[in-house]
Amino acid sequence: MDSGKDASRLRGMGLKHRPERKFYHSGPDIPVQKRNHRPGGIVFAGSREVAAKGALTMRTGVLWFCLVTMVLPGMVRAAYGADSAPAPIPAKIAQAKTVFLSNEGSDGGLFPHPFTGTESRAYNQLYAALRQWGRYDLVGDPAGADLVFAVQLLAPKGPQNADKTKGASDPLPQVRLVIYDRPTHYALWAITWPIEGANLQKTHDRNFDDAVDALVSELKSVAGQAPSAP
Repeated sequence: MDSGKDASRLRGMGLKHRPERKFYHSGPDIPVQKRNHRPGGIVFAGSREVAAKGALTMRTGVLWFCLVTMVLPGMVRAAYGADSAPAPIPAKIAQAKTVFLSNEGSDGGLFPHPFTGTESRAYNQLYAALRQWGRYDLVGDPAGADLVFAVQLLAPKGPQNADKTKGASDPLPQVRLVIYDRPTHYALWAITWPIEGANLQKTHDRNFDDAVDALVSELKSVAGQAPSAP
């Protein structure tokens, strides 16, 4: 349509001609490569290019995330030696010939219930197990021993309403053995074994025996001898 003729016709009718306004928008964040015009409308240029660039950026981010989650754990294990050999056991435990067994007693409230016997039960049973094993010579004077084995029966205090997800649990009685280097009095190793709970007295006693047997089995492993099959 001829805009000049339109203007003359409108003036003859006593009207004013208002030229059509054309709006373009190309903000600083939108790269303009092509302008498409529709009369009376507002056109956003380069929208397809922006969408394509956004999709490419997202795909690149996802790729990097997957790469990091697969590679980073291996790098951490390599840096901190997670797959390396365990720390050595003090050589004196395997080299020792003589042992003095020390009775460090028992916490209160464990005898005669739930366990039968006296506070020396753990000491007596461990002494008999060591004699039967025969790995060390048991001596009556600590001055003539290479190692001192200190055994104790514990009843640790703890929460009444435990939440294991927070690292807490209702404690069980425990048999604990600490191995000391007699000349230096340094603790070389410690073994702690829990005594499982029960309802009946005889089950408590059986669990006590099982805990002492498990502790001796662990001691044999530490001393360099594989425990015998039951």
